[in-house]
Amino acid sequence: MACPLIPDSSEIDISPDEWSRIESGEIVVRIIRESDQVSRAQAVGYLGLHPLWLFDLATDSELAPEIVDKVRQVDIHEQGPEGKVATGHIKAARLLPTMRYTFASRYLGSSTGQCWGQISGDFSRNEGAHSFLWDPARQQTLGVFSFTIGMKGLLGLLPERIILQGAADMLPSFMRSLEAIQPRIAREDPGRARRVDEAWARIRPRLEAGEFPGRVWTGYVPIPKAALAQSSDPQRELKETR
Repeated sequence: MACPLIPDSSEIDISPDEWSRIESGEIVVRIIRESDQVSRAQAVGYLGLHPLWLFDLATDSELAPEIVDKVRQVDIHEQGPEGKVATGHIKAARLLPTMRYTFASRYLGSSTGQCWGQISGDFSRNEGAHSFLWDPARQQTLGVFSFTIGMKGLLGLLPERIILQGAADMLPSFMRSLEAIQPRIAREDPGRARRVDEAWARIRPRLEAGEFPGRVWTGYVPIPKAALAQSSDPQRELKETR
């Protein structure tokens, strides 16, 4: 399964201007070219929930149509603590048919990130990652959401920049929707809220003690280009354990 890197705190290449905007509360969206063939949309911004709430909501397939209006439904085929296999049904535009794709997702053992990649379906490429980095100083989570998509058939004739920009434009809305839906979910299911917050109480000291390297945001440091290229190995395993 193609599953993109879940960026940790040492692998986020942000300019000083972008960081200033993020600190002020903006979700910064950009298009990053990884190679001549592949570019990805990425959004980076602070969210007012701790990482485990964001992870719990982002991995809940039943909530996907509420959080992303273009998602019609998600059918689960396999699911476990390390990830799932599912089929998504997407209505990207009114005049387009519903598109389907089967994907596999993988979860970090710290429950602070996930990635997914298409196994089969109506896209030539559909993969992405969510990274939830706890910032102890702000008591907030720095969310890093990445997405790469490619189209088949006649839609594949559309310029890549148009497809990617459409994906990029959806990311801030998705991130804010996670924040917006949490109060209702917690109110309607207090047992779930208790489990998520209790799990956070257990994992937070382990994160802040450095037990899961790179999963805590300790402050902005510009990344030298050479170091970034060396760290971004697509073959890196998800090596965390619970």
